[in-house]
Amino acid sequence: MTEPILVTPNALARINVGVSVSDSADLGRLGLTNRHCEVAVAELARAILLAGGHLTYGGRLRPEGFTQVILEEVRRYADGRNALTVCLAEHEHRKFDDEELREIDRRFGTSAKLICLDTDGNELDPRHRPPPDRATAPAVALSGMRRHVTALTGARVVVGGRLSGYAGTMPGLVEEAILSLQNRQPLYVAGGFGGAAAAIARVLGRDDLTWAPPGFPIDSESAGDALRQLTSVHMAEGEAADGLSDQERHQLAATHRPGDIASIVVLGLARLSANA
Repeated sequence: MTEPILVTPNALARINVGVSVSDSADLGRLGLTNRHCEVAVAELARAILLAGGHLTYGGRLRPEGFTQVILEEVRRYADGRNALTVCLAEHEHRKFDDEELREIDRRFGTSAKLICLDTDGNELDPRHRPPPDRATAPAVALSGMRRHVTALTGARVVVGGRLSGYAGTMPGLVEEAILSLQNRQPLYVAGGFGGAAAAIARVLGRDDLTWAPPGFPIDSESAGDALRQLTSVHMAEGEAADGLSDQERHQLAATHRPGDIASIVVLGLARLSANA
């Protein structure tokens, strides 16, 4: 991959960007694979890091996936500065004993910080976790983690995402989009990989998806309640400024090209930062 030259090195020095991503059921129909999505996330992370920004990701450590993709970019491009926060929901960090978590935290070094959360989304010390005070409910824990990530960050990017088979109370990326709107947070929607991000793009009027196959995105009907809630919040709250033109917003909603996604998101964030 080539490194896009986007903005000045410290253009995003004061910005913490939440990255919301998971695999989409639409990838095969679009002639894409999970690897294409990973490449896009890697280039997005790289562009934000090269512009001096910070990344926050609420994910998992096992099995390896997008967390590892982002970590690799941080190791290459963060130059030792604290550039990544990884937030683990209660049921995720309970998969590890205390010594395993301490070792993971050591491996993160100075470039990344590990945050363990309780079921309600409150931060725990990963080195001295108390025992859970009740049985872990993944859906509740995921919502708590998403609220925590939203509170830490100043903007969010959504890519891909499931619309069915999710562990939370609703599709994760849809819930995160709702939280971003409610918190007046700039929301960047990369819908070219389908899934929840494509459905969000349509609800927000970013793209009508006429370029996509019939019935796109898959499972959008099964996520109808969540998307209707997103529609209601959008109508009530509107959207925060994102530094993009209508044309750029539309392009981001339709493209699956990693360079386009990285360039558009960083350009919008840089404009916001300059205006601030």
